[in-house]
Amino acid sequence: MEINFSVVRFIACIGFLFSLNNSSAQITYSYGTYTGDGNATQDITWVGFKPDVLLVKADNAGAGYNGWVALSSMPAGYAKDLTSTGVLVTGRINSLTAVANGFRVGNNAQANNNTTKYYFVAFKAGTDCKVGVQNSQSDWGTQGTTGFGFQPEMVWIFNDGALGSNCNAVGLRNMTANNKEVKWNSGDYGNGLWITSYDADGFTSGSWANGNDGTLNYYAAFNFSSATTAVNGTYVGNAADDRDINCGTTAAPDFVIILNDANVGQIPFRTSSMATNKAFHPVTTALTASIIKSSTAGNFRLGTDVTSNGNGSNYYYAAMSSGNTLPIELLSFNAKKEDGKVAVKWSTASEINNDFFTIERSHDGDNWEILKETKGAGNSSSLIEYVEYDEAPYEGVSYYRLKQTDYDGQFKYSQTASVGKNNDHSLTITAFPNPVNNYLFVEFETKINSNIDASLYDQNGIRVKQVLKNYYDKGSYKVLIYTDELPSGFYYIRLNTNTEGVATKVSIVH
Repeated sequence: MEINFSVVRFIACIGFLFSLNNSSAQITYSYGTYTGDGNATQDITWVGFKPDVLLVKADNAGAGYNGWVALSSMPAGYAKDLTSTGVLVTGRINSLTAVANGFRVGNNAQANNNTTKYYFVAFKAGTDCKVGVQNSQSDWGTQGTTGFGFQPEMVWIFNDGALGSNCNAVGLRNMTANNKEVKWNSGDYGNGLWITSYDADGFTSGSWANGNDGTLNYYAAFNFSSATTAVNGTYVGNAADDRDINCGTTAAPDFVIILNDANVGQIPFRTSSMATNKAFHPVTTALTASIIKSSTAGNFRLGTDVTSNGNGSNYYYAAMSSGNTLPIELLSFNAKKEDGKVAVKWSTASEINNDFFTIERSHDGDNWEILKETKGAGNSSSLIEYVEYDEAPYEGVSYYRLKQTDYDGQFKYSQTASVGKNNDHSLTITAFPNPVNNYLFVEFETKINSNIDASLYDQNGIRVKQVLKNYYDKGSYKVLIYTDELPSGFYYIRLNTNTEGVATKVSIVH
């Protein structure tokens, strides 16, 4: 049998979704990476929701590769570069609403340069996250915005103007005296000129955010109502390397942002998708060492950079974490026609606090309805196999996904499986070596001529990256995938034709 061989250079593209829920907290956020393809647009589909707040930064030190923010309150297709001045710009975000579980970037190099890696943090508006807009024309005075239902712990504010009133600032409520906000690009604090106060039901913007130039202020305000998942705090820098800051979150912080009152450098931030010892400054920098180095349960580790740990300076931070152990280890999820019905099957290797599963189906992959609910095992450390049936599938293609909900109401989605009119053809897959270090081979066989795509998923069922997509004649094929840029852990390689899919699990160990 002829074996066809091809090589795919894998560039990591990781997305993680966390819904921070208890009886009051409703912050839903996602963080991860994608790789630019140089096209007019690119859909980032693994966020888990349509973002209302999106922060993106390229891992590129070239001039003009600034971080940028898009808010759902901004005009469609517009974003704000995190420089000191400038109006809203196009080309970064194409749409925050066109993708069911993500966003669509445009063709600007700051968002979609071919082979450049981008890091993002996305938030969904809700009970503890408010997004909106102010008219800044108020004669250099102050302006209150209310109706939040909470006193904000953190506010991001962006002005659409090129005059002196222009600002891109972050403020934390625990900052002392009048130093209530810091500029993204310089680290300069504003003495309340952009954010005057954090009020019981909103915040008041200051005079430099409200010059009489008729521009608009766009804002995002956050409430940290769960002290184990979203916190702010303060510390005094001592320039000691590998210094751990105990922030008190139950789990390792996924997102950390640090402000200082010493007017030094840019605002640093880090997500857990960044390599150890790496973090970002928002303007024209690649990932940089010795700022925020890593995180563990309840702590984040600092280097010696003055923007995070200068000797004697005061620092203020916000830190967010999932606060929960992974509820389940999903080994497989697939759907297949059986005697006119569709059998939806999945298996778990372990379950922690797993309340129930919900099978959802769709006729187009975007609009979903609940098919069935199945009780979970609660807690288990052994293999469990599940099967449920769709007695009346759609005509044509039916799409299925699995939603897992734990006892606290938190939930995660699996990847999507599809079933077409004809589901009698087989597709097989093998991956080796397993465990894998820097690269692996994937062999697959298809018994029909078909379009085939292969994607890698993390252990949460979130797609990491599409590694091939092409038309294949029936036969056997071998693909080489480099995995040296991926963190150690469990992953799933899934192949899909027009009518079916198969998956296999691999362990990456560095």
